[in-house]
Amino acid sequence: MKNSLTAKVIILLSQYFCYLFTQMIHPRLPSLEMESGTSAGSSKNNVYFSTTSGSYHYPCHATPYLLLANFRESGDYMLNNRKMTVSDNYFYMLNPGDRLEIDFKKKRDLETFLVAFDEEFIADALHFATRSEGELLDHPLKEGLEFLAVPSVPFIMNDEIARQLHLILKSSREEEILKEILISFFQLLDDTENRLQNLSAVKRITREEIYRRLFLSEEFIRGHLSDSISLEQMAGAACLNSFHYLKLFKELFHTTPHQYLIGLRLEKAYDQLKRGHSSVTEVCYSSGFQSPASFSHLFKKTFGFSPSELVK
Repeated sequence: MKNSLTAKVIILLSQYFCYLFTQMIHPRLPSLEMESGTSAGSSKNNVYFSTTSGSYHYPCHATPYLLLANFRESGDYMLNNRKMTVSDNYFYMLNPGDRLEIDFKKKRDLETFLVAFDEEFIADALHFATRSEGELLDHPLKEGLEFLAVPSVPFIMNDEIARQLHLILKSSREEEILKEILISFFQLLDDTENRLQNLSAVKRITREEIYRRLFLSEEFIRGHLSDSISLEQMAGAACLNSFHYLKLFKELFHTTPHQYLIGLRLEKAYDQLKRGHSSVTEVCYSSGFQSPASFSHLFKKTFGFSPSELVK
């Protein structure tokens, strides 16, 4: 069976949209051809996964609590009428009633996870995450339904959450893994909330917008570690004036963009040298440094030993 748009207009979400339909969230379901896809779920939660290689569009619809993650390539979306791109470096957690539009304009090889969480399941996890050991012993069960308001910002896709997502595909203990994912997520959420508080903007919505833009800049920096990039280019990635960008970056990261870039280059160099496949000079230039002497000086100042000592 071939889709009329293209032989490979294929997307993961047919079962997800069935879920939305049963929840009366969206009145119409698309006719989709799936390249590959699986779903798993308990009575409370549902996990959807698929590999895709085609362009696709699905109109704006309301979501449940929804973890949205892409691997291999980046996926384009509209979240609450705002453009966003989700790569394997980060993911989003959407709130019930958030408005999501899927807009895969380019043909890309994507591996996409959607995890639809039941509100009561989230409330149980929140009760566990926000109580002390003593409180959990005295009150093991929650009272009432606590609502979790997640900021509309990207969250770092750490190795643990990525591992847990892919583990679901191989395991029959979906609910246990989803609990582990939420525990890991709440740690990220707590860190993100603290970082948002570092920003001096008064309005919450403004702090979230600043955070999203600086996150784009941070990803731009990570993608150009070997290149010579200017403050103006970093600011441009965040669509900010360079003076404003410098102020906001220091508020969020407690360092300057240049110092942050140097730190990332040194981490990259350390990993390359530890693998032992390249010389110190090769690693110096591939990491974006222009002088082996200054590279060695910065490396020793940061790690306490010279690059040549690491490769011995």
